[in-house]
Amino acid sequence: MALLIEAICVVVRVDAIKRKFVGGVDGFMRTLPNGALCVDNWLARLAFMAPREAVEYIAHLERSGLRFVKDDKAFDIVIVDQTQGPTAPCDWLEFSRTPYKSAEGVVGGLLSVVSYKGLPGHPLEPVEVELSPTALVTPPDWQYAGSMSEKSVTVAQGEVSERMKYLRSEGNMSIFLDTQSGEEVGILRSNLPG
Repeated sequence: MALLIEAICVVVRVDAIKRKFVGGVDGFMRTLPNGALCVDNWLARLAFMAPREAVEYIAHLERSGLRFVKDDKAFDIVIVDQTQGPTAPCDWLEFSRTPYKSAEGVVGGLLSVVSYKGLPGHPLEPVEVELSPTALVTPPDWQYAGSMSEKSVTVAQGEVSERMKYLRSEGNMSIFLDTQSGEEVGILRSNLPG
């Protein structure tokens, strides 16, 4: 199976959650800061719109028993960028770009996806987690049309204040005007655990 990667994703090994996270899988699920979760037998991924939120979430995961990096490699957790892939070397994760094709046969652009390669010297052992019936795991109600995979906008950190103009808040979204494209851009705000 493959998990969809959009924006900035924190990807965690499910076996590490089960063995090391305070409260196990139930504890992990109770502390999710947003609804952008995808999970298969081996990986759980949570998407964020801002790097700061991803880093804050990783700090929470580490306080809860997981380890981000060991010997300059991703250990239990890795950050995966939609356009760049993993931000640290990661022996247990495969990142790829694959063409989107709907159930009706409609072909779209490329999707960024990750799948579990396994740990060196360890066979893949499934963990009991509710699975999507398809080969691509996406958040609930995800559709390609209008998704970040179809319409992603990447703005360099140094250009944000010049290019993005804050307009308003709508629920858990901050709405900005992209002054370069003239389009409104919504950024999901997460409720990060303290």
